[in-house]
Amino acid sequence: MTAVDTRGTTSWSDSLTSVTPADLDQALLHAVRGAVADGEFAGPVPEDTFLTWADGNYVTPLPMRLAGPSGRPPREVAEVIAGRLAGVGRVAVTGPGYLTIT
Repeated sequence: MTAVDTRGTTSWSDSLTSVTPADLDQALLHAVRGAVADGEFAGPVPEDTFLTWADGNYVTPLPMRLAGPSGRPPREVAEVIAGRLAGVGRVAVTGPGYLTIT
């Protein structure tokens, strides 16, 4: 697990379930694996999501790390991953290609 959250679980405002940082890590990796398997972008699936807690949100630069090997702009990679993250909260593509999850 790469996400660190000493608060235990986070209750998402638009979900009836609690999602832990470990759950979110797994959801991100599952989304990437699915996108690669379906040919939405190419490249190796990382072992680390680089998920951090910042300003009340979880944030990951994962799409920017995948952009180079995939040959696609980071924001496009982020949109693909965001579209595959159902049930983990609100997902937004921010900045040059971060995923921000609230």
